Amino acid sequence: MKILFICNLDWMLYQFRLPLLERLRDIGFDVVLVCPLGEYTHFLREKGFRIIEWKLERGSMNVIKEILAIKELVRIYRTEKPNVVQHITIKPNIYGCIAARFTDIPIIVNNWDGLGYIFSQSKSANLIKRLLTPVMKWTFKPKRIWANFANSENADLFIKLGLAHSDRTWRFTPVGVDIKKFSPNLKPHSNKEPKILMASRLLWQKGVYEYIEAARELIYEGEKAQFFLCGDRDPSNPSSIPISYIQKVMDEGIIHLMGHRNDMPYVLADSDIVVLPSYHEGIGTILLEAASAGLPLVATDIPGCRLIVHDEVNGLLVEPGDVRGLSNALRRLIRDQSLRRRFGSESRRIAEERFSWEEILKGYEAAYVQCGMIVR
Repeated sequence: MKILFICNLDWMLYQFRLPLLERLRDIGFDVVLVCPLGEYTHFLREKGFRIIEWKLERGSMNVIKEILAIKELVRIYRTEKPNVVQHITIKPNIYGCIAARFTDIPIIVNNWDGLGYIFSQSKSANLIKRLLTPVMKWTFKPKRIWANFANSENADLFIKLGLAHSDRTWRFTPVGVDIKKFSPNLKPHSNKEPKILMASRLLWQKGVYEYIEAARELIYEGEKAQFFLCGDRDPSNPSSIPISYIQKVMDEGIIHLMGHRNDMPYVLADSDIVVLPSYHEGIGTILLEAASAGLPLVATDIPGCRLIVHDEVNGLLVEPGDVRGLSNALRRLIRDQSLRRRFGSESRRIAEERFSWEEILKGYEAAYVQCGMIVR
């Protein structure tokens, strides 16, 4: 049986789906990857996967380019004749389902790890959503389409809007964490001043502004802590933070900007608290990694963070956009080392019990049995 994975970024397949790809191959699937080529393409090829280039621009709104991207998927589907296509992220979900309407693919799986920019609260996103919703209703109407959502709230929203079938909707965590790679034992924490880490794309909707303002408030109060921001800008996203703002923050010396890092297990091993003040998340993968690394967490009280951060158990939850609430939560953890240790221990337990890749793959297996991909 041949399965095609369609994604808008090669690094997303490598970073967040590799254990699934390898498991499917191990049980006999012919796994083919369809994505734009990038810096992670050779890593995937080294793992033995065949990759078909898909010319797609993530942030493009050019109608001609988008039509050509759909047309190219139709050609790929007709040439490859897969038994299953699995789409990841919003453009592949929409364009892939449109392309599948012109082919006879028996099983279509859409993954909604998050809902993307158009389901955010910005005015421009709301306009795009109103225009796109009728198209999505038509696109996702066929009964051969199955969908998985990282959290139940997103699933319920799509069912309510008529964008998903209630009897063909799954609600299981789509990504896991390598609990051996992200380990509390990697390096003991020996920081005299707690190191606080936020790691995400540099987008307003990730809560970068709130993090910086909370850090500024705490430093001006004299709290002994260091604040780090790990990640790059995403120019294709309308919520991307301007370079001028980032430069201004760096000049102030409030935040240590780390840029993109490929050694996150070691970055986390040298951190004491991890924070994600995002406005909306499908699932906060940095929170998964930090939990596995045995760290206390601070995050916003939204579905994609509540999956991992249990308030007063392994971390603290604050309201989105609440700078004062965020600074209060961070202050409490900065001052209380025993609380950090207790929360960190619970984080590791939660990661082992619920979010190891072995547990996540069980969810995929049950879903694949239900849709007929795997026959027991």
